[in-house]
Amino acid sequence: YVAGITLWFIDIRFCRLVNTWLPSHGWPNPQLHAWWHVLVSIGFYWLLILIAFRRLEVLGQAPRIEQLLPGIPYLQLSAVQPRVPFVIATDEEK
Repeated sequence: YVAGITLWFIDIRFCRLVNTWLPSHGWPNPQLHAWWHVLVSIGFYWLLILIAFRRLEVLGQAPRIEQLLPGIPYLQLSAVQPRVPFVIATDEEK
């Protein structure tokens, strides 16, 4: 996430150098703003995984973070019964 924001700031600050000067001297345009979108999206996905992980822990589940591919995490749940915070007794049970 920080790398994406850094690339975006470099693109904003040095726009003329990055978009004009580099290509005119044989270097490709690195498209830093496009890389910002990619890196921030990856960072946001990781943040959502961590929030979901913590939420499931609070709810009494036992989540594990697994790797689909290197750098692509997902949550794996074990077969744990959810906690019931309270039970309402009926008149017949009293």
